[in-house]
Amino acid sequence: MYHKGEAGLARDAVKAAQLNRRSAEQDYADAQFVMALTYDRGDGVEQDPENAVEWFRMAAEAGLPHAQHNLARSYIAGEGIEQDYRKAAKWYRRAAEYGFAPSQLGIGMMYMLGRGVKRDESRALKWFELAGEQGIVDMEETLAEVDSATGTATRGPASSA
Repeated sequence: MYHKGEAGLARDAVKAAQLNRRSAEQDYADAQFVMALTYDRGDGVEQDPENAVEWFRMAAEAGLPHAQHNLARSYIAGEGIEQDYRKAAKWYRRAAEYGFAPSQLGIGMMYMLGRGVKRDESRALKWFELAGEQGIVDMEETLAEVDSATGTATRGPASSA
């Protein structure tokens, strides 16, 4: 309530962070995820990428797909942690297997580009299709972006109808 200034309370990001930390320290995964975002954004605390990653890791290990996805992104960017594509792929895969569409797209890209995993176009396409079934990705647009980024052709010649 302090975070958004609800129920007649004034918005107080510092108080919100303090109260949320209490829940996070009691192993409440959703609160751990919120603490990660709090440190990632510097909302009520000093921005601290390393602390954000540690909270993302705790929530990810507790099984939260959003946290797993954000931890994977941290490993890719090397923000708050050493860049590691293999670990990024591991966390994207966990969230993707849970059905988290942004991670299905992420692991698909890892397979398409061969980052952290052996390049495997068929696996990439499988993950893209799963993400597409949830409406997160336009397959044609995604494949065109991959083609442009890699200089390859992931699709066969266009058929004329």
